[in-house]
Order: sequence, then C-alpha cells, then structure tokens
Amino acid sequence: MQMVDHASGTEGAEGPDVGVLLLAGGTVCDPVQRWSGVADIAVRAGRIAAIGTGIRACYPAAAMLDCGGAVVVPGLINAHTHSTEALGAGFCDGMRLEEWLPALWSVLDRLSPEALRLSLLAGARAMIRGGCVGAVDHFRQTPMTLGAVEIALDTYRSAGFQVLLALMARDRVGSDGSLVGAPTGGPALGAGEHAALWRGAMARAEPPAGLMVGPGPSGPVRCSDRLLEAADGLSAEFGMPWHLHLSETADERRVADLLYGRPAAVHLARLGLLSPRVSLAHGVWLDADEIALIAEAGATVIHNPVSNMALGSGIAPVARLRAAGASIGIGTDGAASNGGQDLLESVKMAAFLGRLDTSDPSRWLSAQDALAMVIAGGRRALGLPGDGRLVVGAPADIAVFDQGSKRLDGFADWARTLVYDRRRGARHVLARGRVLLEGGVLRTIDEAALDAGLEAIAQGGP
Repeated sequence: MQMVDHASGTEGAEGPDVGVLLLAGGTVCDPVQRWSGVADIAVRAGRIAAIGTGIRACYPAAAMLDCGGAVVVPGLINAHTHSTEALGAGFCDGMRLEEWLPALWSVLDRLSPEALRLSLLAGARAMIRGGCVGAVDHFRQTPMTLGAVEIALDTYRSAGFQVLLALMARDRVGSDGSLVGAPTGGPALGAGEHAALWRGAMARAEPPAGLMVGPGPSGPVRCSDRLLEAADGLSAEFGMPWHLHLSETADERRVADLLYGRPAAVHLARLGLLSPRVSLAHGVWLDADEIALIAEAGATVIHNPVSNMALGSGIAPVARLRAAGASIGIGTDGAASNGGQDLLESVKMAAFLGRLDTSDPSRWLSAQDALAMVIAGGRRALGLPGDGRLVVGAPADIAVFDQGSKRLDGFADWARTLVYDRRRGARHVLARGRVLLEGGVLRTIDEAALDAGLEAIAQGGP
C-alpha cells in the first residue's frame, strides 16, 4: 500500500480541506497489495487524496466517517449478476439450469417498468449493504427495449452504483424455428437487429459516472457467430467491455462440441473474440487448451460458486486458471439461483469450494486470494480504472466493515475475519467518493419506499 505521512508535509497536505471526507481510525487492508495497517484516508473529488497516520491534522475541517474498530478495504465488485431476478429470489430448488430457465423467465421476461425499477433497486441495496461499489449486470428483458435500458441506467445513477449493463441477446434458431434455450419463444431477432439495439443503448453510457453499457450475448451455443462478432466489434468501437456465459453446464459443453466440433472457448479464440475486453461467466467446463487460450488472451473468467452449486452445474477449475495466469473475478449470479446478492458469501465459497480437491493444498485459495480476485478481477470485468489498490490518486471505491468477533491475537487475521467470520453488513460504502452507506444507513436509496413498492408488487404480481 502507498502510505503518505502528511504530518511531515508531503504530497497532498497543501490546500484547503473544503470537500474533503476523512475515513478515520480504521485498519486499512489491501488484499491486492497484501498490506494492512492502521491509517486514515482522505477523499476529495471522488479520489483518494491522502493515506497515512498523520494526515488528520492536515484536514481539520474535513467531514469525518468513524472507522474505529473496523477494516477499510477496496470496494467489492460483483462481476456477474442478473438484476431482474431479484423478484424471483431463491427460485432454484432441485432444478438444473436447463429446466430452471424456462420456469423462471416465462415470468420475469416482461416486467412492468415499475417492477423492473424495484428489482434493480432491491439488488443494488443488497449489494451495497454487502460492501459492493459496482456490478456486471447481465441484463435481460424480452423483448429488450431502449426504454428498459433507460430505466436501468436511471436507477443505478440515482443509487450511485457503478455498473456494466451487459444487454443479453440470443439469435440461434432451432429446427422448430424457436430460439435455442429461449423459455418464452417468440420471433427471433436477427444479429443485425440486436447489434442496432446494442449500438443505440451503448450511446447512452456515462463512463465518467461509472455507467457502462455493453453487449451481453447469452452464450456461444445460443448465439450465431455473426452476433458474437458484432458484440466484439461494438465493444472495440465504443471502448466498453462485453460479457457472456461460457460453458456453464456439461450440456452446454456437449452442444458446443456438436455445433463447432470444438469447445466453445476454442471457437471464440478462432473467431478472434477472446481479449481483455471480454468477461466469461462461469467457465465450469473448461479444458486445459481453453484455459491456456483464455489466459493468453487476457480475458476474465467470472467464478459463481454459489449459483453453480445451487443448480448442480459443477465446480469451476479456479486453481488451474490461476496457475495459467488467467484473470478471475467472482459473482453472485442472479438472486433466483443464488437466493440473494451477498458477494462475500460467494467469496467464502470460492475459497472453500476448490478444497474439495484434496490433492494439492498449496493450490487452495486463501481468504486474501479470493478478496484480491473479487476486487481486481471484478474491476477488469466492469471496465473500471485501476485494479482496486488503495493508493493516492485512485478512485475512492471503499468499503468499511466491523471486525467481527474477538479472538486471541494468534488467531487474528483481517482477511479471514472478513470472509469467514463476518457477522453483519458493511458500516460505510463509498463509490467514486460518494457515500452510499453511512453507519449502516443507505444514503442513496429510500428503503421504506422500496419495501412498500416491493410489497405492492408481491401482492399484485410483476
């Protein structure tokens, strides 16, 4: 961690403290840099202005957030979710993906504008309370409309939440004329029509505000090569990331082999579509060649351990991906397969799930490893600047958590406490310096109004 002692008059001590927010008295912990220590953080104009042990005197009139007895960490990024599933939380008991999808999306595919807004807000609330500052929202409505995109961007903007709104699409048609894997059927839009909608939506992005819009093909086995190539081309043109499911289930792996005569990631590589701009959700059924291609291309794989367990999809080869040098993020997936949007629960499961392979404990994820993945890999997938390190000049994306239960000094470790022994949500959360959560109170979402709206939806249906 870059520590700056401003009591000695070094960088950042000059100037008035107008507009400065001081996070005071916490144990600053940076899993990306593997560093921790008691320090204060000064935030100005959305960025970290100073970090150190002697900076409080330099900002005597600054507003202050009490971080005493807490750990201060980089803000978490949920690198794969589906916001519209908030109204169907936990809808997965005893079903695999192939039977779960039609049962779920036949209801959620056509939410009213108000139900859509409330679903987005409910997901954002849960993520913010869990220390998240942003998410990759693989956003689905059928049919997709620019009106739905505007509702999503307006909702995330008001909540102060950063997002890559990856607009889901599919265009592969089966022998019966219906969309492959599409629960609601209906007429298939062609690749050109999807690309035109993506283009119109991407023009509405606001990167300075942390609002990105990108293509979100459902997955190779549900999309034509033309649609996948259009997604990559628009991503390059607009400088926005894109996102898709990849090899989530054994059935998807089998279908890819039938369609292409090769695994899906190999097919993407041959089309020239693997790059640092793309993130690949799940990646459960990847072989050694695919892992090598993904790592070489700089693409990011998003591990969704809770959802993969809930739907019986399998265990992603995280240890092999790490050994190959691949970028990895962590996601909750949607609430309908996860049950909620608690990202730290997914971090804990990511650390534990790989240990079912008992052959080589040296390859197991530690709590700090998993936290580094959720921060650095998540930012890469979302298209945010930097890797999440808490350094002077970095965006002030910060989460503050109470340290949990007390223990003997020999057993104390901030990362293990945060991931394995967390007893409550975040105390404070800042995204780009804006306070989203203060002392456990949401500052950008009216919870009473949200709960009333959700109750009305529950009584009247979506």
